[in-house]
Amino acid sequence: CKRALDFKIYSFKTVQKILENNLDQMIDPEKEEKEQELPDHGNIRGKQYYH
Repeated sequence: CKRALDFKIYSFKTVQKILENNLDQMIDPEKEEKEQELPDHGNIRGKQYYH
């Protein structure tokens, strides 16, 4: 239901399709935002350089 509500879709049919296709198990990329490690290189300064 949360996934359907996120898309503002309120029909039973949509919720049923989400469950049938296991879309409720998918990870939301916006909420799963991980910080990537930067490789060690002289041209890469990282975010701390700009603060």
